Amino acid sequence: VKSPQRFQIKVGRESKVGQRLGSYWSKHYRDFSPRLIFPTEKMKSISVPAYKKVERLALLVMADLAQHKAYLDPDSMKAGIRKRCLEYLLQFWRERNFRAEDEQKETHPSEPQTLPSTFEPQHDLGELRRTFLHRFPTKSPSALGQPSAIHSLQTSASRKGFCCNRPPSAAAAIPITLLHPIFNEFKADCETHQPTREDNTLALELSNAMSAFFSNEKARQTEFIEVLARHHLHMAPAEIVGTSYCTDADMRCNGFPYIIGELKHEMGSKGAEPVFQSAVYYTSHLRQQKRLNPHSRSLASFCATLGFVGLAFTDRTNIQVLEQPIRLDYHHTDVKLRTMTARYFGALRKATDKLRRYYECDLPKLEALGSAVGSDARLPYYSLYHDLADSVERSTRYSSQPMPDKLIFFGESDGTKVCVKFATRYSRETHIRCASMGIAPTLRGFEALPGGWFMVVMDRIDDVFMPLYTSESSLTFELRNLVLKKTTLLHQAGYVHGDLRDTNLMVRKDGQSGFMLVDFDWAGKIGEVCYPMNVNTDPALGRPAGAYDGEVIKADHDMEMLRKIFEGLRVE
Repeated sequence: VKSPQRFQIKVGRESKVGQRLGSYWSKHYRDFSPRLIFPTEKMKSISVPAYKKVERLALLVMADLAQHKAYLDPDSMKAGIRKRCLEYLLQFWRERNFRAEDEQKETHPSEPQTLPSTFEPQHDLGELRRTFLHRFPTKSPSALGQPSAIHSLQTSASRKGFCCNRPPSAAAAIPITLLHPIFNEFKADCETHQPTREDNTLALELSNAMSAFFSNEKARQTEFIEVLARHHLHMAPAEIVGTSYCTDADMRCNGFPYIIGELKHEMGSKGAEPVFQSAVYYTSHLRQQKRLNPHSRSLASFCATLGFVGLAFTDRTNIQVLEQPIRLDYHHTDVKLRTMTARYFGALRKATDKLRRYYECDLPKLEALGSAVGSDARLPYYSLYHDLADSVERSTRYSSQPMPDKLIFFGESDGTKVCVKFATRYSRETHIRCASMGIAPTLRGFEALPGGWFMVVMDRIDDVFMPLYTSESSLTFELRNLVLKKTTLLHQAGYVHGDLRDTNLMVRKDGQSGFMLVDFDWAGKIGEVCYPMNVNTDPALGRPAGAYDGEVIKADHDMEMLRKIFEGLRVE
């Protein structure tokens, strides 16, 4: 990777970008070496997913500059790209609206080129919503829900589709379980709700009814509605105002369908995919609304097919599976499935009441307050935390999402700049221990949320520190020894970090001695904490032997990772 020709071949396997870059690079930027773009001097590390995004964007920017002869001053261009900063490159990409021939993207001048549902404060949410609804296809739900139509919608370069995990690249950065607590509470109730007598009776009756054979879809739909009605869950087919579309069954409040049911004759029946069909009903209703208050949250519910799916509207419609689907034709001796079904319907009953109250009370209040609310539907709902220093409840006002693929947000709390992270696993104890040693940001709040989430509030340190991999300064012996010494002290205290990479090791911007550790998701007590699922074992990361799924995280693993980092750096 030391010459433009070799670099061209490597990238050219994927696209035309490398071909254009190779020729123009050698012609106009002969002093540009890959080492300048990726100053870690470990070029193989670009295979790491986080680095590949940087690499891809850097290549697209440079190739497009060359292709369109929009040359910048070489020095300023080098200075920018050498930062090797994902946030900078994304902003660089959006501001100049670059395009590559192999992407063939359909663009709109007023639309940001972002990842799905990424918060960008400079982009008006109301305008983004109107643009999405305007461009959303006008086909009927039954037509747009066909597999071929879904494929076209979800893989279109114009990004007209839904934010969901089909394909995974279309998934939203922020899950809907963080957009409103109703979704999180539903998931928690599906695991912990103690079924009542009424829940058990409904589950038994619905299982018996749905296990029968029906002559057509309408007959099954009618039976389903009647069973639920006998147990005080009233759903009915209804027309989407302003269209000729009619749902199979839904619940409404102030004209808004907050529960949408989509039923199919049998699992193997032809026709539209029920989840996407429900999402089209939901989106079609939103398109008919005259007002889309950017400070409100439009939520719809749990579509009763074979499972429960959540729908939410940020700058586009978001779809997320909330629980495992259930079969209702289980054997009567299967107590586990009987209990699960009863628990699910108990959770649904609770969610139904909460959604009704939301549309009756909460949403009108938010609309009345308007911009005074200061909230954005693209940001997490959760903002309150109890200060670990004095137990006082404080709130956070979010201002930005620095990394679009991470659940990390910047904001302010009582005049203090804070960083808020959402994670499903995090070691509060290890973070506090490191903070007491002066090698981690002060932990201000730690909240356990429904659904297995944690809200971690800490001081923001990016004005003083930066990730080691972005630093162009050489590493001093003093700093290297300090890192090794402090890490050893952490181990002696009984804790291990578990993920000591150059992305989680922060060094001072002014070149002075001092460092910070971040990202304590895998951290914990030595001998107790284990590696999570799907550990990235790419050789470029240099993970030690035994560092993979389910294995105990050892202190030696931390030290081995540090040795790998230091081997690839110039130490003075």
